[in-house]
Amino acid sequence: MKNLIKNSVSILKNDGIIALPTDTLYALSASIESSKGIEKVFDIKGRSYNSPISLLIDSSDQLKKYTQEIPKETWNLIEEFWPGPLTIILKSSPEVPNILLAQTGKVGLRIPNNIVARNIIGNLGSAITGTSVNISGQADMISHIDIKNTFGNKIDLIIENSIQKTNVASTILDLTIKPAIIIREGFIPKKIIQNFIEIQ
Repeated sequence: MKNLIKNSVSILKNDGIIALPTDTLYALSASIESSKGIEKVFDIKGRSYNSPISLLIDSSDQLKKYTQEIPKETWNLIEEFWPGPLTIILKSSPEVPNILLAQTGKVGLRIPNNIVARNIIGNLGSAITGTSVNISGQADMISHIDIKNTFGNKIDLIIENSIQKTNVASTILDLTIKPAIIIREGFIPKKIIQNFIEIQ
């Protein structure tokens, strides 16, 4: 695993992109410190710049780095659901490139429950993009074989999944609004989250 992580980090530091298994879907990942890498993610997916892209992080320290004005209820949610399939939207800090925010001033983040993903992020020292691997508007790809057949050499490294994942997208919760609102109900149902926070 050490060589895999070292190779992945090297690719990300050199403006490359990787297809990374998480605890939910595969992520199409670039370092958020690489403008060229981020542009490749948008280009490969055919994604509009009007659509924001969430981040994968490895710690609460990175949460503080990339966000501002964190509501106190955020920490209860993190304690319960991270690492795991809950993406939390907060006000972005200037550390996040505007291209990822779609002019919203908000950023979605989560810590994936996948040791390989977290090790790559930790060794890289920055967040990575967490958008799903697909052509925008089409079904998410859950197999490294399907990803290879569709994207070929456009992706620098496709990591074969060796850890069980759900193949269901994360739930997205916007905490910049009060009461909070679920943007996408994914693996974690609304009724579970309502035990911890008021939701519209």
